[in-house]
Amino acid sequence: MKLKRVLSITLVVGLVAYAALKGAVYYQVKTGLGRLTAMVAPFATLKYEAIESALQGSVAVTGISVMPADAPVGIRIERIELQGEGTRFLLDLLKGFDAERPPRRLQLSVSRMAMPLGGGYLQQWFPASSATEPDICTLGGLLGQTQIERLGFRQRLADTRLRYDFDRRSGEMTLLMDYTLDGLAALSVEMSLNKLSPMDAGATPVLERFSLHYRIDPDYMRRTVDYCAGEAGLDSAAFIDRLLTGGSTYYASNIGFIPGEGLRSALRRLISRPGDLLITSVPDSQFSPALLQQYKPQELVRLLGLSLSVNDQPVTDLSFSLPQGNEQLADLFGTLAPAASGENGGGETVPAPASPKPRARFMATPVARLSRYIGGDVRVYGGERDDPQQGILMSLRDRQLELEQRLYGGKMTLYIPLEKISRVEVLRWEQPETGEAVR
Repeated sequence: MKLKRVLSITLVVGLVAYAALKGAVYYQVKTGLGRLTAMVAPFATLKYEAIESALQGSVAVTGISVMPADAPVGIRIERIELQGEGTRFLLDLLKGFDAERPPRRLQLSVSRMAMPLGGGYLQQWFPASSATEPDICTLGGLLGQTQIERLGFRQRLADTRLRYDFDRRSGEMTLLMDYTLDGLAALSVEMSLNKLSPMDAGATPVLERFSLHYRIDPDYMRRTVDYCAGEAGLDSAAFIDRLLTGGSTYYASNIGFIPGEGLRSALRRLISRPGDLLITSVPDSQFSPALLQQYKPQELVRLLGLSLSVNDQPVTDLSFSLPQGNEQLADLFGTLAPAASGENGGGETVPAPASPKPRARFMATPVARLSRYIGGDVRVYGGERDDPQQGILMSLRDRQLELEQRLYGGKMTLYIPLEKISRVEVLRWEQPETGEAVR
């Protein structure tokens, strides 16, 4: 009988504590939403249906609507959820997060956000920017998916997620972001940073690797090309030719830089056969973010260890130039760096001699050095196959190599034991004069 009473009391105390915690979280979130509602009141009306929380470490607001003043319809969001780790996260949420000890894991999810299009709706929110929106039938408009209401779209429907995982002891952080726009595109970005430990506050964070995977909806691209070709009185192939044969000013105004032949071919491939674009970066140890503005475009490409593929076909020529010609990369950031030139004794400007451009190709690489190229394109030979298996090197652990391949719009992961590998080739940069690997 005594044991039964103890268990009953424990259960009651637990239920009361659970109810108290949920009540406190509800009050905290409701108070914050109240302040936000008051802040936007002069411009819009903010409403929501419910506030939810769970002991697993999550808080969510559902049924959200934002109605701008004098607009017939507003933005609707089915659910916004913030997730951490267990009850500790909820307690931290109540008392405020410690800036020196942030949560080890945090994720923000926004589900089914619907934004209406047409009828001057966006002009009410962004009157300045919407006036300069590029035409859908330009290169910038096609890739930026502007004016899609001309194709029959009535709203943009999106899902997005932001997440980080932080190891306090090692100072390593992984950042993840992905979103999908129904019927338009999907994007996922992953970034790994190091030297973020509070114990080493003076250290500069180091970018270990970066990857960006972008997928354009094939139906959207085909519809847009067919629509614009019809508007111009051309067939689809002729319209794409015209879209990609502009001069330097055209490319600069549409995408902000002037692509070389390799990138122009990649753009043609992406528009003609829409699918996947993958960018990966494994920076060289010599790369310094503090000197970013001083790097020339080709130096930046090499030092960042950039790789690009379109529909699983590597792009080996990543050359490009800036609108001002041979200026440093600083021009893209609004700060003019010294030109890449010198002066002779008479004060005349003498252009710096052009250096051969680095190029990328698959090079044999020892397995012991593969950890430097995680996130890059690789070919793996071995086993009973004569042809290599090509994909993205994701990790090396437990004496096996993890290789990610993209097939038919999906993903497949292969786990290849190291002892079965006879040769690995990594897409790497080399100096054209010597043929030697840069990194």
